[in-house]
Amino acid sequence: MKAPPCILAFASLTACVQAHGYISKPKATYQPNTPYTDYNAITTAAVNKGFTGGICDGSPSQNTQVFTEHWNATGYKSLRDMTDPIATDYGHSVETATPVDVTGYTEMWWQNDEYKEGFIASHEGPCEAWIGETQVFHYDNCAARFKSYPAKIPVDYSSCKGDCLL
Repeated sequence: MKAPPCILAFASLTACVQAHGYISKPKATYQPNTPYTDYNAITTAAVNKGFTGGICDGSPSQNTQVFTEHWNATGYKSLRDMTDPIATDYGHSVETATPVDVTGYTEMWWQNDEYKEGFIASHEGPCEAWIGETQVFHYDNCAARFKSYPAKIPVDYSSCKGDCLL
């Protein structure tokens, strides 16, 4: 089973998306000469009226709590539903990259080498990943839950049959 690791919908979100980091396992391939740790889209509470009234000017954990409290009012079923219209491609990763054999993999690694962190501590919020149309994880607060460098997120890669996009 092989998967070219591309970010389909993986976001650390509170007031805006700035998930500076990259997938290091399975090793992703990025467009040449791009700052692949940079975000490829920005969103705010204005993305959906369900976030109306949510004040995100507190600590990262307080902002995450506000986001979570307003989530059900948005009508979104997933972060991917929210981010696909904003970030319509795979960010700075290459969709047609040479597939990586993920046989035996049980984790996805996310990291920021500049700060030697997995998720940037100040960028708390939910994250999720998909293999094709299958959601392989969702967590409400990835920076708080996965504090290692790199962040090691459990993933069940069994839904990948042949070549897949992560």
